[in-house]
Amino acid sequence: MTRHSLALKSYSRLSHLLLTSPSFLCLLFLWGVNDHYFKYAYPSFWTGKLSDITSLACTPVLMWICQVYLLCFVAKLLNKPEFENSLITSLSRWAYILMTLNALAMAFLMIAINIDPYWASLYKVGLAWVQWPFWVMWYEIQWGFSPPFPQIQLTMDPSDAWTAPAAFLSLFLLHNKLKAVPMKLKVL
Repeated sequence: MTRHSLALKSYSRLSHLLLTSPSFLCLLFLWGVNDHYFKYAYPSFWTGKLSDITSLACTPVLMWICQVYLLCFVAKLLNKPEFENSLITSLSRWAYILMTLNALAMAFLMIAINIDPYWASLYKVGLAWVQWPFWVMWYEIQWGFSPPFPQIQLTMDPSDAWTAPAAFLSLFLLHNKLKAVPMKLKVL
């Protein structure tokens, strides 16, 4: 087994443990149900905050999983032993660094889009561009034509900024799952 496959196997195992964690699955389920049902059936201050908290807790984990697979892919492409050794021998350090950066980015984004109109407008445009391919695919399949460019509605609510620390729940999820993955790997 090569060093790269050992790294990928450990990161894959950690990703799988995070995605199948009951805590993460409950947060993800609550986020989906709240955004697609509760917010419309029971609109209130609490359903809005619940949406913010669950999305902030889940998004860094989902970002982390994409980044880990990208890092492993780059390590394989570069074929640099020192980079692969770093990925392999420092699993917990890399995991914490990436998850912390993701949590910080999400916390900053939550605060920025709710306090500064400039950041809010950038977020709306970025979100529209991310959604655009999916809208086109849906419209083409459903009706056979492309939709107009989506207009994203965003309500700036400075009280949402207090939910930003929820992004750091992702570190708690990671910490609990790192115990199940070997921290250092040795090639046999």
